Amino acid sequence: MISSPFLIISLPLILSCTIAFFTYEVKEHFFEKTFILFSSMILMTLFMEFLLKYLKIEVKISSSSFSKNKVENKIAIYFGIFITIFCIVDLLIRGPLLFTNPSKYDTLSSTETYIRYITIMCWSLIPISFFCTENKPIKTIFFITAILFPILVVDRNRFLSSMYAFSVVFIVLNKEKMKKENFVKFLKRITFFLILISTCSLMIFSFVGEKRSSIETLLFYQKKITKPLIDKDKYDKLKNINEKDMQKLNIKGYIDNMPTPLKWLLIYSSASVFNFAAIQNIDYRDTDYLNYQLFRFFRHDIPVNRKELTPKPIPFPPLSACTEFFPFFLYGGATFVMYAFLLIGIIYFTFLNRLSKFPSSIFLLLGFLKMSYCCITLSFGTQFFRLTNLVFLVLMIFMHKIANSRLLDPLLTSKGALMDRTKPTDSGVHE
Repeated sequence: MISSPFLIISLPLILSCTIAFFTYEVKEHFFEKTFILFSSMILMTLFMEFLLKYLKIEVKISSSSFSKNKVENKIAIYFGIFITIFCIVDLLIRGPLLFTNPSKYDTLSSTETYIRYITIMCWSLIPISFFCTENKPIKTIFFITAILFPILVVDRNRFLSSMYAFSVVFIVLNKEKMKKENFVKFLKRITFFLILISTCSLMIFSFVGEKRSSIETLLFYQKKITKPLIDKDKYDKLKNINEKDMQKLNIKGYIDNMPTPLKWLLIYSSASVFNFAAIQNIDYRDTDYLNYQLFRFFRHDIPVNRKELTPKPIPFPPLSACTEFFPFFLYGGATFVMYAFLLIGIIYFTFLNRLSKFPSSIFLLLGFLKMSYCCITLSFGTQFFRLTNLVFLVLMIFMHKIANSRLLDPLLTSKGALMDRTKPTDSGVHE
């Protein structure tokens, strides 16, 4: 279930598109091109489901299997301690922004940026705490850090990453009980937990969002913005846009009458699809966004500061996300979007196939959790094709290979750990 391409990729896309369709008052056929494009992706996930069964790629993760892989567990605990230390350093340097200056959550010095590259992995402390150690103090510190740290630094994305990891861990831990009890009882417990964790996550998400950007921001823009913010005198790339072709921000009446926090959640979850459709309808192009996202560290002709890029011609600046595929559309249209989705599918299959052969590897599990979370958020913003994400996937494969090689034998003095390396994994495959 946790590896299903349809559940991970398609359902979030369908949900975001549905919310967008019922949230905004738009002109006829406004969402047509976007929905056709996303429908093509949904059909591709059904083909991916067929390939998984045809190629017999199945991930059988169990909590007990990780206890056999003592070498990886030991390295994972050190990895978790490393992340925890940097989370503490982050709080010491910047302070708990939730109580000090929440609006400065994205204002980082160069040093703080490098620290953030490490602390964005705080969600990984949850699987490590449940699967890699029986030490209660370490388990408790890791779990609390993964949940509390993102809230203190007012980072909703890291918080959702932690809650997603916690949900998957809970399902894995309870899957083994299914063999010992009635399936209906098991399903009820899982459903109750997911509803509870979703409700709590949304409440905390709204609370953190209110701290970052007051709900009054939404009300202000809803009342004041009557046309897209296009400064044609300053940005040459925007001069050819016909403002008559732009969709003005107009929320449907029954949405407007909802409680403001609920209205904020609906708009937040659908604004990226709305923005993407607005860009697609005017067929706007700007290659700088994709170049900035993927190549700014390797080329000198690309702005190093995102604020130097031409602003997007969208009517709702506070929520400027335009889905994962926005930079690819700006670069080469719908064709490049499909290329990007195809590449996501290739990476997904490659990593899933590796995990199916080594289901007791905590590092491959962490890589899969990161990748699947990015797939879930494809309709929200750019996360999959980011250097930090791709480097994390490579790092997890590298640490898995190192842990199952002989390079660390001099450092791992535990006889039991070294002897356990020779045991086969759950799938019966030797590394």
